[in-house]
Amino acid sequence: IGQAMRDEAVIIGGEESGGFSVLGFIPEKDGILANLLIAEMLIMEGKPLSVLKAEIEASYGQPFYNAYENHHLTPAQKEGVISRLKAFKAGETFGSVPIDSTDHKDGVKLNFGHFDWLLVRPSGTEPVVRVYLETTDADRHRQILDGFEALLASLGQDCQKPELSPCS
Repeated sequence: IGQAMRDEAVIIGGEESGGFSVLGFIPEKDGILANLLIAEMLIMEGKPLSVLKAEIEASYGQPFYNAYENHHLTPAQKEGVISRLKAFKAGETFGSVPIDSTDHKDGVKLNFGHFDWLLVRPSGTEPVVRVYLETTDADRHRQILDGFEALLASLGQDCQKPELSPCS
């Protein structure tokens, strides 16, 4: 994360393990700094964190549904999932949801508009693909998951449907 932040002048970077970095400070994960910056923000704004969270949600909305799954796959299935996802282009549909844009920087990310996206990343250390899905609508969430499950089924991989999990 630190190197990518320096290379691309990213202000804030994070990773799923909870690592958090801020440009201009220690170039690696620093939980103490993150907490100090939040404390500083609370003092400067003079508002409780719950109020600041509500203000951010009022301005930018709140992701409503998210999912995270690990799928254990053979190397051939892992490559098949990634190559099939890379073939999707903007304007096509995935799980009956139109794709606005794609990004292959860190796995394969399909952006669907409305702040909805699917990211599939192959693990570099395990026979696993990690699947992340975030949507603002339960129906689109289910449609995108159905599209991914259909892709897995076409490769001979069974898939359990995760429960829709509202963000807190």
